[in-house]
Amino acid sequence: MRYLVPLVGRGGLPLDLLHDRSLVEHALSAIPVDAHEVALVVDDSISAPAGMGAVVRLDELTSYCAGHSVLIHDPLCPLTPRTFIAGTAARFSTDREFAAAAHRPVTDTIKQVVGDRIAATIDRERLGVLTSPLLLSEQAVAALDGEWADLDFADLVNLLRPHGAVTLVKAPSLGRRVDDESAVRLLESVAQMSRGLR
Repeated sequence: MRYLVPLVGRGGLPLDLLHDRSLVEHALSAIPVDAHEVALVVDDSISAPAGMGAVVRLDELTSYCAGHSVLIHDPLCPLTPRTFIAGTAARFSTDREFAAAAHRPVTDTIKQVVGDRIAATIDRERLGVLTSPLLLSEQAVAALDGEWADLDFADLVNLLRPHGAVTLVKAPSLGRRVDDESAVRLLESVAQMSRGLR
């Protein structure tokens, strides 16, 4: 299996600090293998921090991943528990799934808008937010045919669905995705409160 942590398409946020470590460092430590087995994915717009392991360019991913299953852990889901990633990967391998993606339930109220009017409330039970990890079988990697979509999980799932089933796995609350600095601070607070409640 190939293990990837994408920096591409995520701006500078993966280098922000959470509990005095960068989001990238948290992501690398959550993958249940030695750090030297994990590749950071970059392109011309971003370079990997020094001393954090192997680096693969986005345009080299097809050849790097060919013939392998792949686990992608998004650094924007920095506190995803290592035990959850390990368990998801083990189940994925045992069940020989085409692809699997972690998700969190939607908690916001979602409205459908037509023109400038609210037309309906959408049942949030039918919705989810993709988090991390995303697992791809060898067949799923081949089905992507080099279309890595900047490793955006939603885009990858949409590319894969015509080729096979994508199993959704409910992620723990600490596996939530951050999209800006305020979300990083909120996740940090949630982690501190959850430790205090144990």
